[in-house]
Amino acid sequence: MSFHKNARLTPQGRPLLVERITEQGRSVTQAAQAGGLSTSPAYHWLARNRCGGEAALADRSSAPQRCSNRTSAKRVAEIKGPRQQRLSGPVIARQPGMPVSTVGKVLRRMSLGKWRRSNQSRRWCATNASGRGRADPYRCHCTMCWTNGSRPW
Repeated sequence: MSFHKNARLTPQGRPLLVERITEQGRSVTQAAQAGGLSTSPAYHWLARNRCGGEAALADRSSAPQRCSNRTSAKRVAEIKGPRQQRLSGPVIARQPGMPVSTVGKVLRRMSLGKWRRSNQSRRWCATNASGRGRADPYRCHCTMCWTNGSRPW
């Protein structure tokens, strides 16, 4: 891991700081001054050492360990079912009374945010002379598709 040029404590310097306080008998203020930092981070690293030993002095991820307000599995199932029946996010949100943003985030998390072209059937509108009109019948608004019953919905 690379450190910026003004970093006061590296993973190698943290055990030294704790050793100065616990084994050499220096005060926290003296050990912090010797390390070139204030007392607040010195107390921080001392507390981490007391909780988890030398292993706790290593760098760790800043990502949250848990999410207290994550959408429940029951709600996710309520969202996933209608989406597999090809309902849009705002329509799904109206049914359980959830915010559209929440439904959108859950759908993106399940990789159901957008329907791919490959998921749609490739039906052609018959209005063109060659028999190949629009590739997407969901966007076709010609009178032929509306009157002859060939619309997909």
